[in-house]
Amino acid sequence: FWFSFVNLTKECDDLEAYNAIDLRPAPNRDEVKHVAYPRKIDDLTMVTFGIGHDWIRVLISIRICTRRIWVGSFFEYAISGHGGMLNSRVFRKGGYREEVTKTIGADVFFAEIVQKRKIDVLWIDVEGHEYPILSQLHHNGALDKKGVVVCQMNVEMHKDTFKEDQGETKKFHDFVWKVLEDRRYVMLKPVFVRYMAKRSNVQK
Repeated sequence: FWFSFVNLTKECDDLEAYNAIDLRPAPNRDEVKHVAYPRKIDDLTMVTFGIGHDWIRVLISIRICTRRIWVGSFFEYAISGHGGMLNSRVFRKGGYREEVTKTIGADVFFAEIVQKRKIDVLWIDVEGHEYPILSQLHHNGALDKKGVVVCQMNVEMHKDTFKEDQGETKKFHDFVWKVLEDRRYVMLKPVFVRYMAKRSNVQK
C-alpha cells in the first residue's frame, strides 16, 4: 500500500470535483507543494510544523492575500501528538541527527499557544512525528475536543527515519483508511520520493 498509493490514486486528480478546487503550485528550492486558494479574501492563519531553510519561499509564492502584509511568529516547540520527551531527528549544521526533545501536542499548540480555532493552511514536515499529529485530525479526536479546525494541509509522510522500525507503513495505511471513514478530507496531489533510505513524501 505504501509503495502503490500514488499510482492507485493518480486517476483521482482528473475528477471533475477535484478540478473545481483552485489548487495551485507553491514551489521552493527542492519541491513543489500545492495550496487550494480561498474563494474570498480573508485573514488567514498558516502554520508550518518543521522549519526548513526555504519555507519563506513557499509562503511568498502562494500570494494569497493580494495587498495584505505577512505577519509571522516563530515558536520554538517540538510538536507531536502529545506532550513528553521523544526521540527526534533534528536538523543541525552538517545534517540531521537524533536527539531527545521535549514536545507538546498539536492541539495544545493551536488552542493555547497560537490561540487560533481555525487553521487555514498547515504544513507538516517533522521527520517521522507526523503520525501522532495526524491522529489528532480524526472525528472526535484531540483537535475536535479543543474546537480547532484545520482546513487544508500538506504533509510529508516518512518511512525509515529512525534506526529502529516505527511501523510507519502500517500507520500510513491506518491513517488513509481513517480519513476515508471520516469523510472530512480529500487527498490531492500525492508524490512518492525516494531519498537516501526509503522515504515517502505524500502531499495532501
